[in-house]
Amino acid sequence: MSKGKSKKVCIVGQKRDSNQASSHIVFQQRLEKRFSTQTKTSKKKNSLKLLARKDLHDGIFSIQSFLSSEECNDIIRLTEQHGYVMTDQRETRYAAHRRNGRIQITSEVLAEQLWPRVMQLFSPIEVGNNNEESLPVGLSSNFRFYKYGIGDRFGMHIDDSVPQEKGDTYYTLLVYLNEGSTGSKSSNSNSSNFQDLLGGATNFYTGDSTKKAKLVLSVLPQQGTALIHEHYPHCMLHEGAAVTRGEKFLMRTDVVFSV
Repeated sequence: MSKGKSKKVCIVGQKRDSNQASSHIVFQQRLEKRFSTQTKTSKKKNSLKLLARKDLHDGIFSIQSFLSSEECNDIIRLTEQHGYVMTDQRETRYAAHRRNGRIQITSEVLAEQLWPRVMQLFSPIEVGNNNEESLPVGLSSNFRFYKYGIGDRFGMHIDDSVPQEKGDTYYTLLVYLNEGSTGSKSSNSNSSNFQDLLGGATNFYTGDSTKKAKLVLSVLPQQGTALIHEHYPHCMLHEGAAVTRGEKFLMRTDVVFSV
């Protein structure tokens, strides 16, 4: 009898995992479809909107209007429909405090759809002792979506470079999907649900430890803006400050350079 019960529980668990995997695939497909129409339209026009970078500090810059307000709101809607998994990590000697909702997908399609928007803003870099040239080759297919509620934050940390099939990551590309009500609001009628944010700034510090950290730059969420900063060993200590009102939504990937 006990064996039968164990087998039944196993089957139920397998069905749950299967349903979750199916939901994940549907979410990814809907996200890719959302950007496929615009990509085809841009190719027909044989032109892309030229974006400009705004240098904020050594190794840190922003790109306004990387995503439109409509695109941001659609991403939020799709992630909310799919559902977030809560990450609640206590601070340790080796890891920063972190509490936020998270979704992660692997999509080379989405990486290829978004890369043309910013590819002209990245120049080759010199790496190694021989000053060899490393070229920007695209966005990482590893996309993460974050949701921060009241009190949620990401403590001081640095972003590591991660090996990819086509190279190594060199920059974080973090996109703010919503902003505070004091910022410029979208003309999209659905945006009002996401515009009550207060707090949640991305803060950068000098120093190599939290005890020696000195604030040098604070970036407030602005809908559609991409914030770019270097990875280790050039990455500055930074944090996602606590949200004090509303919710903060983010999309994150990385910029990959050849090796």
